[in-house]
Amino acid sequence: MFYAALLVMWLVAGSLLWLVATAGGVIDNTESVIEELFALETFRFEPGVILRSSLLGGVVLALVGTGANVVLAVLYNLIVEVAGGIEVVFVDEQPPRRTRF
Repeated sequence: MFYAALLVMWLVAGSLLWLVATAGGVIDNTESVIEELFALETFRFEPGVILRSSLLGGVVLALVGTGANVVLAVLYNLIVEVAGGIEVVFVDEQPPRRTRF
């Protein structure tokens, strides 16, 4: 669920940034610069293709991340079972009392 939430957040943030960049003319300027730089007749970003590719890549990364977390958790548990783990003990000691003379 963590990676799915990150994916949704990434897609929403990317879409909002795309809308702001389009409204500000940044996308058109970037397309013009690329056309001139590479001597192309036309160059256009396709927002639908970019969104679909981001979604597909995000789903793949979410699945890989989830699988990696499962494998690492199993590996950690096996190592702790073999090595005995580390025990942390907190001792609440009272400071020594001062005696008056």
